[in-house]
Amino acid sequence: RFHAIYWPAFLMASGLEMPKKLLVHGWIKVGDAKMSKSLGNAVDPRNLAEQYGVDQIRYYLTRKMAITQDSEFSIADIEQCINSELADDLGNLLNRCSTLAEKYNYTTIQGSASWNPESIKLQQQCEKMIQESLALIEQGFFYRAVNHVWEYINQVNSYFHASEPWKLAVSNPEKFQETIAATVYSLRAIAVMLWPVMPQKMEMLLESIGYKLPEDRAMLGSLSSSLGSPRGSSNEISFDSWNDRLTIKKIETLFKKYEKIMEEKTIPAVAPEVEINYASIEDFAKIDLRLGTIFQCEIVEKSDKLLKLQVDFGDFGKRQIFSGMRKYFKPEDLIGKQAVFVVNFKPRMMMGMPSEGMMLTADGALVTVSSSVANGAQVR
Repeated sequence: RFHAIYWPAFLMASGLEMPKKLLVHGWIKVGDAKMSKSLGNAVDPRNLAEQYGVDQIRYYLTRKMAITQDSEFSIADIEQCINSELADDLGNLLNRCSTLAEKYNYTTIQGSASWNPESIKLQQQCEKMIQESLALIEQGFFYRAVNHVWEYINQVNSYFHASEPWKLAVSNPEKFQETIAATVYSLRAIAVMLWPVMPQKMEMLLESIGYKLPEDRAMLGSLSSSLGSPRGSSNEISFDSWNDRLTIKKIETLFKKYEKIMEEKTIPAVAPEVEINYASIEDFAKIDLRLGTIFQCEIVEKSDKLLKLQVDFGDFGKRQIFSGMRKYFKPEDLIGKQAVFVVNFKPRMMMGMPSEGMMLTADGALVTVSSSVANGAQVR
């Protein structure tokens, strides 16, 4: 705000041309107060970079700090972004794709001669994401542009989950290769769009899929020049960037999850007795825990905490489950996520609609597994 008020005066005094536009963001708030050195709630960005990583902080500030309103800053939100969005949504997608590619010896990626309808839809979503994000960047809405990219990341995750390439590798190798290829080409587009926000991490991602950065870093040319209808659609315009030969390889973890470090506390001389409500193995055996992928999620009207999930449990069927996680997640953040659910509770009515299970969570995070497991698998 200082710049918005005083910068024109500095330009006039120096004889420089006045700006045509000013991009002015709102206050950065901590709780109910604006961040200010005088209030003592300012945060040293060098400490943030050292603790969480430069690219991670750039991402957090770009996505969460709006230019149209005040934005709230919190350490807990940074950690949530790193763990849920960067590590789970993007990093895990790259890891799962490269792991399967190496396991089944398909590391040299080549586009399909005839993409299936699901892959064509993903290509079209990719084109839409690029065009809409670039338009928002031109208007100065960087946070909204990044949100568009993340919506596409969720779409790629949904495509990957629905295709189940870990099954196709044996039953349908051709479709397996197409799924891996479509995911790799999507990852390239995602990395190119996010490179200005996270240059170091996105260069690592691009290196892992064998894409060499242009020396002038004019990466959008390779995407925008081929924007059009994907191969197999009605007007036969070639989507050339989805036919490049790329080589995928496993790399070190792209985004390491941030684990909270407990503060050192004085241990009392005598620890208070804690009453433990022990459960028998028979009690535990009654609970049916299964893995499911959230394929649809929406806000429940007239509720400030509920989300309505549609969950795919594979051969176990699809269910509607309510979760009080609206405080921690937007609906688009959960689409494509695999989590652990209790599925043998008696259905109960919530906001006039049936809920057929319960999602397991811990301190605002999903309880899930780190490797590829089929939907409906039982947790024992």
